[in-house]
Amino acid sequence: MAQIIRIPKYTFRTIKSGDSCGDLPMILEKKFNDAFTPINLTGASIKAQFKRDVNGPVIFELSTTNGLFEITDATAGEFTRKNFRVAVPAGRYISDLQVTFADGTVKTYADLDWSITPEATQ
Repeated sequence: MAQIIRIPKYTFRTIKSGDSCGDLPMILEKKFNDAFTPINLTGASIKAQFKRDVNGPVIFELSTTNGLFEITDATAGEFTRKNFRVAVPAGRYISDLQVTFADGTVKTYADLDWSITPEATQ
């Protein structure tokens, strides 16, 4: 089942540093007239740059450009965070979800939070 990202915040489940995170289907929605409706992602690109703090350097990026986000049903607002090995130091990482639409409009949606814990076995 897809995880629904409803603006303004989404927290990924905690994962061990060095583990693979698995595919995660998601739906991007916004509230309109007291109901949530999907955001049309036709022709869009998606990016999330994870940092330790908002002004810090980018530690890792998920994007449609690098293949770690894949838009799977654009009109339904559906996309997938693709499986990858989370090879970053343990810690709490923050980001936001930035969508660039086909007409060049850039919108920043949900704040993202992801805790990476240390692994004992190397």
